[in-house]
Amino acid sequence: MENPEGESKPLLNTPLKLFLLAMILANIAGNMHFPLFSLYLQSLGANIEQLGLYFTVAAVAPLILQILGGWLSDSFGRLRAIAIGSMAGLVGYVVFVVAPTWQWVLIASVANALTFSLVAPSFQAFVAEQSTEETRGRVFGIMSSLYAVVGVIGPPIGGFLSEHYGYQILYIVSGSLYGIAAVMRVWMARRYKHEADPTREKPSLTGLRTDLMTVGGMLIAGGVVTWLFLSDGLRDIALNMENQFRPLYMQNLMGITNTQIGLLQAVASLVI
Repeated sequence: MENPEGESKPLLNTPLKLFLLAMILANIAGNMHFPLFSLYLQSLGANIEQLGLYFTVAAVAPLILQILGGWLSDSFGRLRAIAIGSMAGLVGYVVFVVAPTWQWVLIASVANALTFSLVAPSFQAFVAEQSTEETRGRVFGIMSSLYAVVGVIGPPIGGFLSEHYGYQILYIVSGSLYGIAAVMRVWMARRYKHEADPTREKPSLTGLRTDLMTVGGMLIAGGVVTWLFLSDGLRDIALNMENQFRPLYMQNLMGITNTQIGLLQAVASLVI
């Protein structure tokens, strides 16, 4: 693609480059502890039954917040929604550091659900809005390839820190990394606020009710959306039944250390 002066434009503009850097930093922080999360809860005194209860309760918040997050993204703008979600994410990291028991971590799970609900819908929408129809596929390909580095870098660092220095140090380090990303996102939301769509609908309860009714109708209509929802839901149930407890199996039964778990996760990320 060329501009009027005949010069080739880069596929990734400045906002996209900054956006990608912040996403990489934030998700390296997340991947430092997500593969070890059930072991962290176990270190706070949770047994197997309590872990199952925790993951069940923690799954409720995203169900409530997902549609709300997408609606706020459309209403507030992509960068502003991501900035708000990042502030909630920082609250979650603070709780991870100071939580005395596993029950307290439920507070962090609500904050993380809010973060995911605001950031996830805005991520792809922002990338799409910053690219053209002709370059969108290439832009998404580049973004996805660069973004994949988080699954390779984060787990080994998290495994090493948690094994040799403890989970509190792990969350201090990963929270600090996430804090840098959060500052970048807030700065971007302020720096590029003038690029918001002037026709963007302001949030209102009427608009939210209308959107909820529309989505609900699509889910129960019995068409493609219904079957996609059911099939994807069954897939997620099957994956979560295994993913959440895999670190416990690897360490408690197989004797694999945190560092080794992190390295295995990094290798898995390379081939997925």
